[in-house]
Amino acid sequence: MALKVSKIYDCIVTGAADSLTDITIPISSIDLDENQTGISSLTIVCPDGLNFASSILARPNGGLILSSYDLYSDGSSALEKELDEFLITSISDSSGASSHSVSITGQVEILNPSPKTETIIGESFIFTNKDGTVRVRGSVNMLLLPGDTLNYSGGSFTVDKIAINIRAESTSSTMEVSSG
Repeated sequence: MALKVSKIYDCIVTGAADSLTDITIPISSIDLDENQTGISSLTIVCPDGLNFASSILARPNGGLILSSYDLYSDGSSALEKELDEFLITSISDSSGASSHSVSITGQVEILNPSPKTETIIGESFIFTNKDGTVRVRGSVNMLLLPGDTLNYSGGSFTVDKIAINIRAESTSSTMEVSSG
């Protein structure tokens, strides 16, 4: 039996709204913010602006579709989750002396019609504020949504906000979940 060894992500920039085909872009970072109001935002940084800037800029009315996959020890992969399409709200083309990247931000309303219970894995930080709100940091769980119940070492709470930060180059990823 193959063991799960890591996660990989891909991002498609849709083109139909601009009469273009979809493109898959390389990713250097992912910032995903979800909250109980339903409006979520996603920012993807494409590190290869030299080869992708014109294609991305040609799709200002498109969307971002982020998918996460579990990668196994035998080299196989399985789709963990494909997020709803985030409509592009801004595109920023940045060039420096030795780098050229493109940042794309999108928004979508994500609702949670069937709240479930998840347990945080890799718990590394717990903070309880005087007003009783709790923040917990741990490994990324793309299946967790606002409205779900999160179990952690100090108890459990209903998730109000989720902030996910993934940096591809350093294989660093964090998820911070809060109750309010």
